[in-house]
Amino acid sequence: MDQLSYRFLHEEFRQLATMTRVFPTIFLGVAAFLLNVVFTRLVGTQRDQVAILKAFGYSTLDVALHYGLIVTLICLIGSALGVAGGAWLGTLMSAMYQMYFRFPFLDFSVSCRWP
Repeated sequence: MDQLSYRFLHEEFRQLATMTRVFPTIFLGVAAFLLNVVFTRLVGTQRDQVAILKAFGYSTLDVALHYGLIVTLICLIGSALGVAGGAWLGTLMSAMYQMYFRFPFLDFSVSCRWP
């Protein structure tokens, strides 16, 4: 830790580790809030259609599952795009670090690790 180059690199990677925990939490929180706002308005505007479906015998569970499936589809597409975009940007960032710090090699890999 006394060597300046090691300390600089150590602090840089520590900062990256912190950012990998904070940024996804913020983005997921904002996405959940926006999805809640959109679906609250959607259900509010389709109140008449929901009433007609319930009059024809559909249960509350059936209607809730319909809206739940839409939310699930949006979340799955968003997650797939987020992982693909994150992997692409991670590859670019590791190439930038390799060039800036002059590492002989720096391999990027996507790992699924729960904190």
